[in-house]
Amino acid sequence: MITSVKIKDKIIFGESTPFILISGPCVIENAEHTFFMAEQIKKITDKLNIPFIFKASFDKANRTKLENYRGVPIEEAIKIFSKIRNELNIPVTTDIHEPWQADALKNCIDLIQIPAFLCRQTDLLVAAAKTGLPVNIKKAQFVNGVDMERAVNKVVMSDNNNVILTERGNTFGYGDYVVDMRNLVTMREYAPVIFDATHSVQKGCSGGSSGSNKHFVEPLAKAAAAIGIDGLFLEVHNNPDNALSDGTSSITLNNLENVLKIMNIYVDIDETICFYENREYINPDYSTAIPHYENIEKINKLYSEGHTITYWTARGGTTGIDWYDITKSQLQEWECKHHDLMVGNKPPYDLLICDKTKRIEEI
Repeated sequence: MITSVKIKDKIIFGESTPFILISGPCVIENAEHTFFMAEQIKKITDKLNIPFIFKASFDKANRTKLENYRGVPIEEAIKIFSKIRNELNIPVTTDIHEPWQADALKNCIDLIQIPAFLCRQTDLLVAAAKTGLPVNIKKAQFVNGVDMERAVNKVVMSDNNNVILTERGNTFGYGDYVVDMRNLVTMREYAPVIFDATHSVQKGCSGGSSGSNKHFVEPLAKAAAAIGIDGLFLEVHNNPDNALSDGTSSITLNNLENVLKIMNIYVDIDETICFYENREYINPDYSTAIPHYENIEKINKLYSEGHTITYWTARGGTTGIDWYDITKSQLQEWECKHHDLMVGNKPPYDLLICDKTKRIEEI
């Protein structure tokens, strides 16, 4: 079992780290657009504190129709990927369709992706493994999760222990893709797992290209995060209606931030992650709070699954005393993983965990 995979010495899949985003347009359309997309997605992930790996295909060799747009020459792709890595300082991944492409791309990317249709191609897996780069194998639409152990073993037996698996739904060739969430659990027994939320909502070809049920992307992403994943794969475009590939299933750039929040969880502090031996309710001294580490660990797990965690408190609401700095120091001392700390009125949330409504024992 592979428990963790490191990308570029700073991003780690597995080991209960925060979920990682692999995202970008389906295919390189031109150098300017590709750099623009990488730059804009980076701004969003920096804001949300989400580790980000940029992805774009340079050659869509499995397009439905011969006349469909495929991409750019590999020489041009190498220049584009190198610029994104060097100027934006973010890791890059792309997929390969032929063994020779692995060696040609190994110095301008940080993660090699194996397309779903080709996940059983031994020569391709071995060539990817021998680059020494981590390998992300997408599970084919016609394969179940158990069978992916053999794909992992092909890479491991080629002296590369850095393997990631991606779930992207199943189909029998007649219509919509269906996501079997059991695959996320099964494949995680072999390697860290990514959920491809955009390709998982595709449906049968119409007019020579894949269709989509795009409105299912966000709920499926939330469901996968609730089960437990190490990363999320989302294809994104600033103008999906005019995208040159997979526009029907791509997330609109303007909506990416909302999708990435997965679930906004607000966690009350007092009597939820801490308690008191003798608490005065009229004028309490919150500095005497005792951490409840078992509950803190549960909230940290939700953080690691990709949810947006905001600690909220009404401390000082009746007395007017400012407890913000002390509360912030307590969260740091107690190693509470979170994105924000708020005092006062509760803003909109998907889930509130406190001692009065949704108790932590129910989560």
